[in-house]
Amino acid sequence: MSADVSSISSRDEPGTVGEAPRIAVVVPCYNEEMTIGKVVSGFRQALPEAEIHVYDNNSRDNTVAAARAAGAIIGIETRQGKGNVVRRMFSDVEADIYLLVDGDDTYDPAAARRMIDLILSRDLDFVNAARAAEPGCRSRPGHAFGNGYCQAWSRSSSAPASTTCCPATRRSRGAM
Repeated sequence: MSADVSSISSRDEPGTVGEAPRIAVVVPCYNEEMTIGKVVSGFRQALPEAEIHVYDNNSRDNTVAAARAAGAIIGIETRQGKGNVVRRMFSDVEADIYLLVDGDDTYDPAAARRMIDLILSRDLDFVNAARAAEPGCRSRPGHAFGNGYCQAWSRSSSAPASTTCCPATRRSRGAM
């Protein structure tokens, strides 16, 4: 069942001891009609317990309809730009663990479970995963730059050592 974000009621604070963590796959999108259905289906299969949230950022195609048809919860951010969409997603979606992926089908959903397990087993706050360049990979030219930027940021921050750029993160434990 899908619902618009505006119709979702707020919940108690996540992280009650003994409960399974609430997992949200959050997907910012701009003109991803051709791939978003496969992305939603892939992450639904890999993480059946997760909520899949697709946030549209003024797409001119049928991204929203394709995401809804695949079973995603739909959110809208009208201020253009990925940063605005990411801020909106983290503001609107309540979860214990967030997996941020792109809607262009360049991340392997099969890696999602390993990322979640790594966060839980090592009590980590942040994990990254890389889009590996393979023959026939669908990566666009800007991806190499973006992955390099994420790697540099990760090495310069207090985040665990990383070689990658598909973040999974735990809800902040401290005051924000």
